[in-house]
Amino acid sequence: MKLLMGMGLVVCALAAMGCGHVERYILLQTDPPGAPAWVDEEYVGLTPVKYEFQHYGRRRIRVGPVREELGEGPADTVAETPVTEDGQPVPPDDSGQLLFEATERMYVTEVPSYQVFPIDFFYEVLLPTKRVDRHEVTISLRPVSAWPAESGQEAAEALVEEADAFRQRALAPALESEE
Repeated sequence: MKLLMGMGLVVCALAAMGCGHVERYILLQTDPPGAPAWVDEEYVGLTPVKYEFQHYGRRRIRVGPVREELGEGPADTVAETPVTEDGQPVPPDDSGQLLFEATERMYVTEVPSYQVFPIDFFYEVLLPTKRVDRHEVTISLRPVSAWPAESGQEAAEALVEEADAFRQRALAPALESEE
């Protein structure tokens, strides 16, 4: 009887300590590494990065763009992309060029069988072990197409000329019908 009472006390003590635990995370990787990453519009850091979550379901994952600072290292160096205070990437300017485009993907974290009610109570509270629910997401970044050799001003003027030519072609049938 004392043995049974002692075992009951041990089980109660373990339950009170909450020694059962499930660690849930997404390991987000990119090829090449070093891209800034956001999960559900929350900046989580540079890849590879471990994002811990509490609830299963659909996640919006966004990575990149990746930029190289001019004059710092070889052309294939992946450097940190500067971000604004709200976690948005700073657009390219004269200080650097984009190497890889931004990519977005929806990912669904599936609920494992040991996390379904009422089984989850035993894994979260009673069992004195730690379970790890790891989800790996690897995203290959696409290189940015080559930038035009002309300067920004020349490119803007060429675009305006193309738009004017398009406008002339689009309005030509309307002008002919008025005559």
